[in-house]
Amino acid sequence: TRGVNPHAVPEGSRKEIILKLKPDVNAGNWIAQFSDVRLRLVRRLAEENIWLVAYDSKQIEERNLMDLLKNTEGAVEVKSEK
Repeated sequence: TRGVNPHAVPEGSRKEIILKLKPDVNAGNWIAQFSDVRLRLVRRLAEENIWLVAYDSKQIEERNLMDLLKNTEGAVEVKSEK
């Protein structure tokens, strides 16, 4: 049998945001603090520590997620992927 990735976001409810972190912040370590919300780093968008982040829109609304991330140490900017 095959295991299930607990951090995987179901395709139907998957949404993405753009997250800019401070230059000295490790994105993998930083995002690990949100274990209660399923977040996943999709890919790095720029050398300036800008990332595309996937989340489950059924678990948390975009506005709430953006507010949560903006108020966290290490985050510089959070934008909708639209």
